[in-house]
Amino acid sequence: MKYPLPSLCALIRNQRNEILIQVEGERYRLPGGRLEGGSTWLESLSASLLGVGVRGGESELLGVYTELEPLDEFSPLTVVFTVTGADVELKPGCRWIDPQSEEHALRRDDRIKCQDMLTGERPFSR
Repeated sequence: MKYPLPSLCALIRNQRNEILIQVEGERYRLPGGRLEGGSTWLESLSASLLGVGVRGGESELLGVYTELEPLDEFSPLTVVFTVTGADVELKPGCRWIDPQSEEHALRRDDRIKCQDMLTGERPFSR
């Protein structure tokens, strides 16, 4: 039997209010990963963010989201954090985008998370 594994992601803004995204082909998504066995949410988040060049910073829970368009059958829930004050050295496949622009292919689920961050919404679950 397959059990769902919650995923996690981060909303990381720069001084121009752009957000960091990962580009996979023509799909843009927020950086993140999965909860690693034996690790806390924040430990797993930190490990995932190292892969995209993000170190340190303060993490705060934004909310727990039910994915409208899951990336796969195992991740119907995503725990979302905002990260501020991090050192960012962009890795290949990552870039900054304006979250309010229509000129990118950010997933609908991720657009909702960005909107919540920008408006100050803190949904426990959406």
